[in-house]
Amino acid sequence: MAAKEKAQGSWGRRLLMAAWLLLIVTLGVAALLAYILPPLGPLPPERVAASDTARPSHNIGAVDSQHLPVPVSPDSQSGAAPADLSTSELSDQLSGTPSSEPSGDAAPDAPPPDSVEAEADTGMIPEVPPTAPPLIEQTIRSAAPTVPATPTAEAQASPKGDATPTAVLPAAPAAPPSPTTPSITPPITPPPAPQAAKPEVDLRPLWQRYAQPFRPQPGKPKIAIVVYSLGLSNNATEEAIRQLPNAVTLSFSPYARKLQAWVSLARARAHEAMIDLPLEPVNYPASDPGYFALLTGNSTDENLQRLAQVVDSSSAIVGLTAFMGSRFSTSEPAMAPIVKTLADRGLLYLDNGQVANTVAKDLAPGYGLAFLTTDRILDGSSADRLTIDARLAQLERLALTRGKAIGLARPFPVTIERLRVWSKTLESRGIQLVPITRMVPLFQAPAQNDGDPKPDNAATQSAGDLG
Repeated sequence: MAAKEKAQGSWGRRLLMAAWLLLIVTLGVAALLAYILPPLGPLPPERVAASDTARPSHNIGAVDSQHLPVPVSPDSQSGAAPADLSTSELSDQLSGTPSSEPSGDAAPDAPPPDSVEAEADTGMIPEVPPTAPPLIEQTIRSAAPTVPATPTAEAQASPKGDATPTAVLPAAPAAPPSPTTPSITPPITPPPAPQAAKPEVDLRPLWQRYAQPFRPQPGKPKIAIVVYSLGLSNNATEEAIRQLPNAVTLSFSPYARKLQAWVSLARARAHEAMIDLPLEPVNYPASDPGYFALLTGNSTDENLQRLAQVVDSSSAIVGLTAFMGSRFSTSEPAMAPIVKTLADRGLLYLDNGQVANTVAKDLAPGYGLAFLTTDRILDGSSADRLTIDARLAQLERLALTRGKAIGLARPFPVTIERLRVWSKTLESRGIQLVPITRMVPLFQAPAQNDGDPKPDNAATQSAGDLG
């Protein structure tokens, strides 16, 4: 018997614990549903205004009974105004639980007209009983129409104290807007990018392209001085570049170290630059012009290869100055390919004037070579002050007689010093010192017109033949 009672007590405790667990699960499910279900929708503006005038605070469970949807009964279809359902009835219908009041064929007693009028005057909103579950409150709130009911003409004509207002069906929802075809904007084609202007190709020969800007004085006799064999002595080369006027042309030896650096420095000082071209002399090999020398005993290809090495040893030069060459310059088979190559490369050629029968003078017009001949060598084997001054005086007389004269000199210290002093007084004697390129007929200046007359004869005359 005691064991039976103990077993019954154990089962009772188990049932009590199960009931508590079921209650806890039920509360959890209800809380989860309240959290998952969508929030209450916004109230219509009319209800919000009525609620604000009725009381300062909003009751989240308040429902306006005047705007609740009223089911239409068969009596209302026949013209009779149906009575409004109370909040508790609507809650019972939505929740599916029967109301505590008896339901029958007879309609519930309608509120007295005075209470209806007072309720309409005050605008009070009946509240949902606090016992209603949250699910019912949300259902009642969502059931509230968003479009306020529009009273009919009969309701407007009825007196204010009428206790049976006319039910108005909610307005039919507006038809969804018809889909419109989106406007298709044609793609905008960007304008073509402006093409960069192509640089103009300078078709002038190199001796014109690398000529230094200079403005000669029209009508004045001109003298050009070329100092050659530069670059072998650093001190002599630097003195010539820095002390001589920029109108003096500087010609560098192909055997000079840092040849391109010397040429760049000379051009930076506004000097025109040339390179010496070693040629075979009559007393070769006693007088050896070096391993770049063009020899009559070499093949044409070998001489052209050496010529290319000399020309390509530096850039921005205007031409070549003959170095020695008393034998090579008199040989037409050896000299003709050299004259043609120099003309094709656009370089001028200055003959040193050591021999009178040089064939380059006769070959130059046929190939279009800018050819010039030296009139006087200032120092030669004896470099002294008296000899140099005498040769400079001879150049002045030639320039006054023929209009132009060309002198050739070495970079001896005395020669550089006498040239520097002589050039300072040359303008006072009516003679202008000019770069070597201004001695070539038909010259076209790179920047401005030099004012020289443009003769019709070929651009291959020597300085001694210019009148």
